[in-house]
Amino acid sequence: MKLRYFLMFLFTSSLTWAQNKYPNDCVNYIQVCGNKNISLDVGGVGIRQEIDDRNFCNSREHNSLWVKITIKKSGNLGFILRPASRDINEDYDFWVFGPNPTCNNLGKILRCSTTNPMGAGLPNNFTGLKPSENDDHEGPGYFGNSFVKDIQVKKGESYFIVIDRPIGNSAFTLEWTGDAEIENPMEEVTLNLNLNNISLCDPENDGVETFDFESLNQKVAADTTGLKISYYVSESDATIKNNPLNKHSKIRSGKYWCRVENITTGCFELVNFLINLEGVKLSPATATYCLNGKESMNVDLTSFSLSNQERLKYTYYTSQEDLDNQRNPIQNPEKFVLKKNTKIYVHAQKSSCENNSFIELNVPGKNA
Repeated sequence: MKLRYFLMFLFTSSLTWAQNKYPNDCVNYIQVCGNKNISLDVGGVGIRQEIDDRNFCNSREHNSLWVKITIKKSGNLGFILRPASRDINEDYDFWVFGPNPTCNNLGKILRCSTTNPMGAGLPNNFTGLKPSENDDHEGPGYFGNSFVKDIQVKKGESYFIVIDRPIGNSAFTLEWTGDAEIENPMEEVTLNLNLNNISLCDPENDGVETFDFESLNQKVAADTTGLKISYYVSESDATIKNNPLNKHSKIRSGKYWCRVENITTGCFELVNFLINLEGVKLSPATATYCLNGKESMNVDLTSFSLSNQERLKYTYYTSQEDLDNQRNPIQNPEKFVLKKNTKIYVHAQKSSCENNSFIELNVPGKNA
């Protein structure tokens, strides 16, 4: 049997766990924090082959990932591993070590399943621990039904779960079942996991801007003591702390990930949010009027369409100097008094983003 990892926002959702480096070796395990589902992917064996294929289930690591859990409340521990792809050829295996193993002394294998779902003629490619099962190991190949018995666990115990994908390329989701509870130190931290969408000005309209992600820290956690907050362009990068963004990062519109890590325990939560780059795009306008013997006429400057963007605030000026200094705006732009050829200077603003344009008002024979 065989894996990937998850999360999301705007409806925001979060995931809690801890991780050291690359989790396909035991020493770099992911510490699961709490009973929320986790979604991950696997790739490679790591530096060391740590599963002897002479074990009960007669297999070893191919594309593996190590997770560790610590029990908060005694009970039955079970899980269901679901590959993201329902292709019956996607094959995930697992081994469970414990209680209280170490990477230098894993001890005996407590549970394992290396059944191949296609070879065993199974209706799906799920695997895991179930209370209805009687066996504690099964496989390889067509032996078994991809599930073995759940585990009676006690408060304070820890376990390693090794997840491996010998066949396929799909990620996976791990759903915890049973009444045992997994420790989650992040429960004591008050976080804002409903970050609002962020709109940033893109004055050049080139789709790229510099953003200081650290400016969001106080919105994420009012008290950042004991926390490390970092930001990433993908969920995968956030999980393994790869390529963190800094205060001078160049960004584009899209989804970004915030990682809030408890420095002491290594547990962390992930939350995603959207950043939208907005530019104010304006086009100049021109119109010609005949006074028909009159000295002047009223022109509605607000009727000119300089942009197809909504919610722009326009301010009108009669000189470039006034525009530059944001002074002496036209007080009644709906009834501007036109007497001669006039150039109107226009300032448009939306939130923190702004731009300038102009309106040419031509009056034949009235150049001065």
